[in-house]
Amino acid sequence: MSDPNALSLAAQSLHRNELSGAGLICAQVLEDEPENAGAWHLFGIIWARAGKLEQAKAHFETATRYAPENATYHYSLGLAWQSLAEHEQAASSYRDALARDATLHEARNNLGNLLKEQGALEESIECFRELVRQVPDSSPGHYNLGNLLHDAGKADDAIVHYQRAISVDPDNAAAFENLGRALAARGRLEEARNLWAGWLERDPENAVARHMLASAGGGNIPDRCDDQYVRDTFDAGFARNFDVQLARMDYKAPELVVEAVRAQGRNLAGVDVLDAGCGTGLCGPLIRPMAQRLAGVDLSEDMLVEARKLEVYDETIACELTAYMASHPTEFDLIISADTLCYFGKLEPVMRAACACLRSDGLFVFTVERMDSTGANMPYQLQQHGRYCHAEGYVVESLQESGLAVVELQRAELRRELGRTVEGLIVIAEPARNLAATNSNLANRKFSVSL
Repeated sequence: MSDPNALSLAAQSLHRNELSGAGLICAQVLEDEPENAGAWHLFGIIWARAGKLEQAKAHFETATRYAPENATYHYSLGLAWQSLAEHEQAASSYRDALARDATLHEARNNLGNLLKEQGALEESIECFRELVRQVPDSSPGHYNLGNLLHDAGKADDAIVHYQRAISVDPDNAAAFENLGRALAARGRLEEARNLWAGWLERDPENAVARHMLASAGGGNIPDRCDDQYVRDTFDAGFARNFDVQLARMDYKAPELVVEAVRAQGRNLAGVDVLDAGCGTGLCGPLIRPMAQRLAGVDLSEDMLVEARKLEVYDETIACELTAYMASHPTEFDLIISADTLCYFGKLEPVMRAACACLRSDGLFVFTVERMDSTGANMPYQLQQHGRYCHAEGYVVESLQESGLAVVELQRAELRRELGRTVEGLIVIAEPARNLAATNSNLANRKFSVSL
């Protein structure tokens, strides 16, 4: 029989991050008591702390076998499965935990997020509804439920839960941001302005609050999104779910950009390519077959973490793309930029940088959101969701003033957002050689996706 205090000593060693000592104690307990579920569970935590997730999972499975009614052991097993990206098994373990203890709120929260990632939106909503019923003062619970309801098209219900999340935790910045965006999307601009202004008063250096206040008509319109706004908006949490969110919006920009490149009929095999504003790397796998060298640049390091997982880029650089292109003259044959220049209002600086970065026979292919007739006589507008849209004429003028000639300009449906189609422009440009000839190729037709 092992020392009854042995596991307490092991836990104390673990608390001091003395993994080897804690492991030795657990091993001794299991030598004396091979079916000691507590020792198997604690040993699993030790393996998890050491980054050995497969071993951790195996130990948690053994713990649940010897103590099948212990909800915590099932919850730990769920965490291990989730860390291994085995989401079906993780969800099953979280359900097992909740079947044994319905008040294990961490398991319910994680299950709700997993269901969301798997596209089971209604089931995820019900999971978070139960969570906030059990824990009415859970700011993260109300925030997550608000996000799900917003994705389900229930904006008014989402607003209620964002407001509840803020009332419980006035420092919940994500809830502030999403509430403001939801209010603006519902046309409740005065409420949105008041919210952004109040948030900015509480936090005068907050780049998101400052930018979104301007987008709601409450401040000076900046020439482009502030660097810190971009970093804060495209943080780690956003980056991990970015591709899933875009899939729900029927997002087409990467395919449209790469198809536009292919349609030029040039020999682009083995060229040096820059993905300017690469984000999580949606263009990377599509353009890789053409590239001898493929570089991705993005302001958000968190987005680049996801892009690197694709293993298609030769290098990824965390840098503001205008500065990067300006500092790498005549380095690339092809620059692509899908759904990035919508974070720029004034285009001339980024166009000049692209022109400098291209070789003489290179191509610059990019998208912008197209401004409709309500923006007559304006080059661009900052929209209520925080992105810019541009007039077609201004796009052409900014290219020409920057030393680039328009090869082709086409209208396209980029995605669907809040129930409406977002119309954009697919623009192909090159270093200016014969403006008269190239401008005669301007087209104004729909552009189809066929890869």
